[in-house]
Amino acid sequence: MNLKELDDSSDTGYQLSRHLIPSKSVPGTSLRDLTQLFVSCGFFISFIVAAYLQRGRFDQLFLFDAPDTPPVPGAFYPGPLGVHTFGDFLQPLWQSRLTPSPFITGYSSYMPAANGLFWILSWLPFWIAFGTLVAFSIATLLFPFWMVDSEADYWVRGQLLVGGVILAYPVLSALDRGNIQFLTIGLIALAMYLRREQRWAYAGICLGIAIGLKVYPFLFLFLFLKRKSWKSTAFALGTAASVTAIPLLLFDGGLGKNVRALLSNLGSSQTELSSLALFSNNSLTALGLSSVSVGLSTFGNFLNNNMSLIVSMLCLLLLVSCFARDIEDLEIALLVSSVCTLAISFSAGYVLMIFLVPAWIVYDGRSQLSDKRILFYSLCIAFLMMPKQIPLRFWADSYRQDSASLASFLNPLVMLILVTAISGRAAYTSWKTWCARGALNPHIPSNIGS
Repeated sequence: MNLKELDDSSDTGYQLSRHLIPSKSVPGTSLRDLTQLFVSCGFFISFIVAAYLQRGRFDQLFLFDAPDTPPVPGAFYPGPLGVHTFGDFLQPLWQSRLTPSPFITGYSSYMPAANGLFWILSWLPFWIAFGTLVAFSIATLLFPFWMVDSEADYWVRGQLLVGGVILAYPVLSALDRGNIQFLTIGLIALAMYLRREQRWAYAGICLGIAIGLKVYPFLFLFLFLKRKSWKSTAFALGTAASVTAIPLLLFDGGLGKNVRALLSNLGSSQTELSSLALFSNNSLTALGLSSVSVGLSTFGNFLNNNMSLIVSMLCLLLLVSCFARDIEDLEIALLVSSVCTLAISFSAGYVLMIFLVPAWIVYDGRSQLSDKRILFYSLCIAFLMMPKQIPLRFWADSYRQDSASLASFLNPLVMLILVTAISGRAAYTSWKTWCARGALNPHIPSNIGS
């Protein structure tokens, strides 16, 4: 089969090709040929990795994360599709029907807006509910990528959707788990597109719903604050407050009891998951545990013993850098994506979908950064989107959920490099600006007469 026939497939998010592979770099070879070769290789790599993880069984070929059976009653359990249980969809769907509330009785750690959505879906037959959520999530995610370059022909835009989005590892992981991260990232990407089109109110509403579903998208408000878009910010905060308060008021038990139950449920299983599911963890905690497991004890123990301090420093760098005068939208999105993924103790594979937001900004092509810096950021995004669920000591270890993987070690390292590079550039440009202002200030005695 000709590689050209497989050009729709990839999992590296490559359509960053305008910056990654100049068309003149290989004489006689067009940019599209190079892109097709790259996405075809990525397609084959994803299947090889999937087959390796699942011992080569055909019915498990698309499964990246180990299946689990959520603790739901047998009468509610619909039976898997092949080996897929879609556990992150099935369990909250069941919890949302519990009384007095999913927080009090079901110990749900999902946000109120998410539980409200699952409560509505729970009245539908399971497969209709699942299909509805997945179809709407896919449409929400793909639309802004389809519209990012409306002048490109359908063939190129189709390559972007299939090769750069659908077959990216985090997207497959989110689909495999049935996780609401799919819809959350779709809403953020849609908000970015509406922001570009200056549809400020609709952009704020989309981001507000995303905040209601997962909370962390509120950090993307930095992108609106940078443009002094107070209207979008107000719509986002108002929408988030509304979709959060309404389910808390409607679920039995009242506002106070539901809020207390939710707060006690949040993070209750994160620490345990960070070590039990180390293989698919991409957080700073995973980097510490992985480093210890391969003999880098000094580095790993330093991270493990100072985790709270390091996370606090990352958040401070994010806050300070986002208000730097010369920082670009792409850098803000990369900072937010990196810090969000690193800060929580368990960041599963689907969490990396958040890097589709800075990927969209790269595709949009409006960044004023140098080509070399965009190339560097693009390579980092593409690397994070690749499947790396292979034992870190692949010559000695076999696949186990509690063992370190290339993903649990390399992905956090790449994100730390991104945070360091972006915050360092922001600090340097701010220092240069401050020095330039000082040199021109007539009130400083040393500047008089110069």
